[in-house]
Amino acid sequence: MVEDFGVEQRFTAPELLIKHGVVSGISVPIYSINKPYGVLGAHTDTVRRFTEYDISFLQSIANVVASVIDRKRVEVTLQNSEVRLRKLAVHVEAIKEQERARIAREIHDELGQALTGLNMDVHWLAGRLAKDQTGLSDKVRSMGALIDCTIKTVQHISSELRPSVLDDLGLGAAILRVVDQFINRTGIRCDVDIAMDDAGVGHKGATAVFRIIQEALTNVTRHAQASNVSIQVKEDSGRLHVLVKDNGIGLTETDIGNANAIGLMGMKERALEIGGSLVIESGTENGTLVRLDVPLISDKA
Repeated sequence: MVEDFGVEQRFTAPELLIKHGVVSGISVPIYSINKPYGVLGAHTDTVRRFTEYDISFLQSIANVVASVIDRKRVEVTLQNSEVRLRKLAVHVEAIKEQERARIAREIHDELGQALTGLNMDVHWLAGRLAKDQTGLSDKVRSMGALIDCTIKTVQHISSELRPSVLDDLGLGAAILRVVDQFINRTGIRCDVDIAMDDAGVGHKGATAVFRIIQEALTNVTRHAQASNVSIQVKEDSGRLHVLVKDNGIGLTETDIGNANAIGLMGMKERALEIGGSLVIESGTENGTLVRLDVPLISDKA
């Protein structure tokens, strides 16, 4: 607290204050928990005798400034952490897709071929049994039926890990395949309307869109208690719009915002990963609507 810088003996007034003709002034620290951020001052060009009230008032303002700076720094730290976590999540998802594809190929190629060969051997053996060897014939037929069932299981597991149709025929065909599987598994009616060019989505985008639709149908199976689902996929103005709507019991706002809802969080992260947005709208009378909007790649060559 300085009443007159002209007669101040403790220190020399800063050049900036002298330049502006400052005579009196008070300064207080802008202090954080760990370190001071700086100094807050109030100065006049006429002589003024400051009071303890003036100091307390200025210090209160400085404390508010310090709190704002602290909060802003925490916000920036949290934002940086969120960005790092999102990048990590994207990296993990990419690795998971690569591993799914690799495991799916190995299951299909190695295990599938081995079972096919075993099945051929069993049929060969069955054709060489005598007619009176009914016990062995029954056993061989049972083995053949078990092998056939195992082959179908292997094909299903391989398809769930990474549907080959997605890589071979594109997103549209993959959506139709997963819808057929959904109908056969649940008996729920599903109306599909697809109007898109697979080339405009790209490999990464196709994978993300397929997984989001797949997860949406999984949620319908587990929670919706629906009798009908509609899926619309269409291009418009350089973007791909996807709607998945059911007529089930819907979700509450708590369900949608639940931090433990890993499936919903994964859908949103996949959308962000490809530069898109995903909105989930729900109500107890209107079912649930999943709205996905993603940019198409500009070069479809």
